[in-house]
Amino acid sequence: MRRRASSFNFHNDDNLTGVSSKRDPRVSRIQAQAARVTELIWAASKGDLGAISLSRSRAPGNRLSSRSPHRPMASSDRLAERFDDLTTHLLTPLVLGGPVHPVRPLGVPLALTIGAGRVIADPDLRSQLDVARVRVARLVAPVDALPELSARDWALAAGLNDLLQVTNHELAGPLTRGRHARLLASVRVLCARVPAPRSVGSALSRHATFARVLECIRTDTTISWWTGRASFRGQPAPGRLMKWPELRNVQVEARRVGLTEMIEGIPTVSADDYAATLALWLSRSPLTDLATATRRSPPFAWSASTLAVIATAPGRTLAYRLLSRLDRAPVAALLDRTAKEIPERFAEARALASAFAAEVGAGLKAGAGERREI
Repeated sequence: MRRRASSFNFHNDDNLTGVSSKRDPRVSRIQAQAARVTELIWAASKGDLGAISLSRSRAPGNRLSSRSPHRPMASSDRLAERFDDLTTHLLTPLVLGGPVHPVRPLGVPLALTIGAGRVIADPDLRSQLDVARVRVARLVAPVDALPELSARDWALAAGLNDLLQVTNHELAGPLTRGRHARLLASVRVLCARVPAPRSVGSALSRHATFARVLECIRTDTTISWWTGRASFRGQPAPGRLMKWPELRNVQVEARRVGLTEMIEGIPTVSADDYAATLALWLSRSPLTDLATATRRSPPFAWSASTLAVIATAPGRTLAYRLLSRLDRAPVAALLDRTAKEIPERFAEARALASAFAAEVGAGLKAGAGERREI
């Protein structure tokens, strides 16, 4: 009898709040399910997120008894699963090449802890990533090994994942229109909490991991036919739209969209805010920031991390080698202009940037003269 009393309502005052897990024995399961669906539809039409969450929590499938064989996944298991997803779908293709598939947004707390004390379990994959990173580093420095990725490096990888998810038009719906802006704000918070590399060696290691970040390209496809058209952002068009191309006069237009332009079409985030956040993320890897200094957007500007790199002789050498790999004509003018953009109140930083700009300009000019003589 006690078990029945804990499962069913036996008098009118047994459930005054409407949130009890007890069932009314006079109502069939089908009637109860129909009532829940009606409540859910009504809450959705009013935009009542609290009522939606409550309705879902009261669904029978969301309540696990103590005798249920299903158990919530432990937090450590969930963290390991998210770590493996980030490795497989973002970090590996970013370093080795291949299609990048951003995983679910991670957020600041998870991003800061996802790589703490973790290494890639697959030894073959770990070896491939190490070889690829060393290959990138050896373009500017004679190194044979790089340190393992730190928790801060993994945090930056998670930040890049979330930055890509900001450009995902399917991230938000009618009831979650602010999700893009909130996720972009969380990326800014994350970048502020990830410090710049503490040494030239760690800066080189970080650059070897993220050197290809601005090579990320999304392919958008627009298909038109004699009665209409459809666009797909980063997704292949369904095969049904490609049938009978001659009869339906099917035209396919593919457009390659760079990382800095992917925010187009997201109405709740401005292009300037997105570019500023991407610039902040790049400043966390100062050698990558310098290696892509001639990019169109976001425009290069001196930051505390890039100035810290050129403040040491080894860092200045690496920065010069990276800049010498770019189109030499605009590099000297770019460095001179950005040095002058540093506020005068930061006289020491301005002098350091100006001296480096003059040094790079003289070196590039001398190198061009030597090639002409040869």
